[in-house]
Amino acid sequence: MKSFAVLYLVILLTSCSGNAGEKQEANERDRIMSHYFSTIDSLPFQDTASEDFRLLKAYYKNDTVYLNKRHKQALDLLKYWDEIMSTNNCDEPPPLNESGFQEAYRFTYKTAFCDTSVNMTIGRADKAVFLDLYLFVIGRSAKECETVLTHIKKEVDIALWNKLKDGIRFVDFWGLKNDNGQWGLDGSRLNIAGFRTLMGVSNQEHKVVSRWAAEETAVGILFKDLLDLIGLEIKCFRF
Repeated sequence: MKSFAVLYLVILLTSCSGNAGEKQEANERDRIMSHYFSTIDSLPFQDTASEDFRLLKAYYKNDTVYLNKRHKQALDLLKYWDEIMSTNNCDEPPPLNESGFQEAYRFTYKTAFCDTSVNMTIGRADKAVFLDLYLFVIGRSAKECETVLTHIKKEVDIALWNKLKDGIRFVDFWGLKNDNGQWGLDGSRLNIAGFRTLMGVSNQEHKVVSRWAAEETAVGILFKDLLDLIGLEIKCFRF
């Protein structure tokens, strides 16, 4: 009986010690987070309106209203995700990081009530600039391949690259959010993928920006300027 009491006491102390350790870790976490938020609030130009920051603070403050709102937005996004990400292009260019470019940007655009979509890549390899342009006829069903209407792959003048780079800097492409939370069905979708090599092949940067109804946004205007510069006009595009 005595040995059983000793064993029970050992188990009890171990359990209490474990609970105390977990509580201490939680208190330390809360202390760090509290100090982090107070430090951020004291910085003059810190972006506290970013979605990541607001989500972290809502979790820390147990703001279930905001957390439920973000959860609903994610569920709404799932409704359109297959449509956004699936191009059904059975013949399309390789990924940007496998195209031999030091830096490249790919624009894909499609809109409702238009049977044509575009996939346009502009990349630079050393001092040469290349255009890889696909026009597709959109399939009637989700499983049907999009037919290649036109495929142009050629070296182009440096002026096209300069126009692209000026626009990338102007819209702050590498600082943009991946999406702005706007989605819909009977509209248009512009995706811009960027790739660049920084200080060696092993240091690469990738980014994708997606915008619904982008025609009157800065990225949409950049896309239209590039189409004009290469002389491409599609009547059913919303530009």
